[in-house]
Amino acid sequence: MCKVSVIIPIYNSDRNLNKCLNSVRNQTHEDLEIILFDNGSTDNSKQIAKGYARFDKRVSLFNTNNLEMHEVINYVTDNSTGEYILYVDSKNTWLDKNAIKIMIEKAEQFNSDIMQVDYHQVENNSLLHNNRSNREEELILDNKHLIEELNKGDIVRNNIWGKLYKTDLIKEMLVTNKMKVEESRWMTKLINQVKKYLILHKPMIYQIKES
Repeated sequence: MCKVSVIIPIYNSDRNLNKCLNSVRNQTHEDLEIILFDNGSTDNSKQIAKGYARFDKRVSLFNTNNLEMHEVINYVTDNSTGEYILYVDSKNTWLDKNAIKIMIEKAEQFNSDIMQVDYHQVENNSLLHNNRSNREEELILDNKHLIEELNKGDIVRNNIWGKLYKTDLIKEMLVTNKMKVEESRWMTKLINQVKKYLILHKPMIYQIKES
């Protein structure tokens, strides 16, 4: 069974934090390392996270104050021990209970460096229509076609969240480029190293629609 490091920033995210963390802890894939990091929250996020770390040995909490985002996320990434990494946005997303299990199965089946899944959009506690449901379920992109699709801005999302990465790929990129987490630059640098990018057109993450 593959170990997955789930890395979650929790800065001022107390409105959605319990739902997000419960969705990760209750995954059907249980071999998880859940790394939370707080960078000076002024709400109850740190107190909530402390409770999870106390009662679930898979959960650890890093506390920092007023550091740059890239400094913190690069540090916790460098100290992760899973074979795969999943970054989760705690402010407005949570996972389907089978999300990590399915992502691991597909990543192993296709030997992908990165895999991307679709999102359920949620508004006022109701699911919105998924306009990607009529697409072919699995799509494999080599490096050339991945870069083309990234430039088109259609099916490849240019952010770090909600994707499953091979840990070695991420750590090599961070060491080589000393990257800041400015998402478009981060993804562009990383994608240059990707040989196989898998897109699974199956909604596995719930995301609150921003008003």
